[in-house]
Amino acid sequence: MKKNLILFCLPLFIMSAGEYPCKTADKQWQLSGLDTTTVFGMTVHNGHLYAGTRGNGIYRLSNNGQSWSPVNTGLTNLFVRSLLSAGTTLFAGTKNGVFLSADNGTTWISGNTGIAEGITVFSLLSVNDHLYAGASSGVYHSTNGGASWTLQSNGFAGMPYVYALAWQAPNIFAGTQENSIMKSGDNGLTWTRSNTGIPPGMTISSLHVFNTTSLMCGTDGAGCFLSNDQGANWKMINNGITSDRFFGLTACNKVIYGGALNTVFKSADNGLSWTALPVAGLPPNVSVNSILVYNKKIFISTDTGIYSYEDIE
Repeated sequence: MKKNLILFCLPLFIMSAGEYPCKTADKQWQLSGLDTTTVFGMTVHNGHLYAGTRGNGIYRLSNNGQSWSPVNTGLTNLFVRSLLSAGTTLFAGTKNGVFLSADNGTTWISGNTGIAEGITVFSLLSVNDHLYAGASSGVYHSTNGGASWTLQSNGFAGMPYVYALAWQAPNIFAGTQENSIMKSGDNGLTWTRSNTGIPPGMTISSLHVFNTTSLMCGTDGAGCFLSNDQGANWKMINNGITSDRFFGLTACNKVIYGGALNTVFKSADNGLSWTALPVAGLPPNVSVNSILVYNKKIFISTDTGIYSYEDIE
């Protein structure tokens, strides 16, 4: 199964609200924990960092950032692909639908009304009073805080695995496995392809809105692309990128960070050129599943735990 990243910089994948003022200073990657498990999505909720794992549920960074604690009470599926902080509620996308927590992850309840049994939720997005879940059967939409969901995949073809979601007013964008990038201007009721300039059949693993006007996508096979016209046209922006597998995107003020195979790249010119961060401290052949900024550090989730880098001062 292809990797996805829903990245949140408080949170990303996706949202320009995750951009922080920063400077850069070269240091070494540090293992931040959970090195015995694969870690997928991350998010920050009420000041705490949360991580979703393959088979071990959700962990919260505790004790002033010194240790990870499991927070799985009520979570009946421990294969957690995505996390989202929306208002006072924490959402988890799992291998069996969506779960909600109103108490910082202490307890969880199922929010799967309208989502079929066994549906994997790869990505989550909040837009005003609307929630969207990118899943193994398309996009689900909720207007009641996740209490119930409606499948809205009119326009998708084949098996529309939706690995990434993003909002660039007034449109929602969905990064998929078979349909490349899909776009909706009516809250997900209808979708059309929006991938001119992207190779046909390309899997989109991440999406990010940068400076409100630029939309970026990471692909599993062709690197990174940029659109400045609401996804109508895309331009490859791989100058300096040495990996064609780009799994996560986030931003720190005017610096964009991209998680790829074997390293993390950064760009200070809206993606026109990229440089690789040092790999010291990372395991060989590391694959970045998601990336975000938390407490002035860059965090990446990988198949061998979470690593942090003090690139922000």
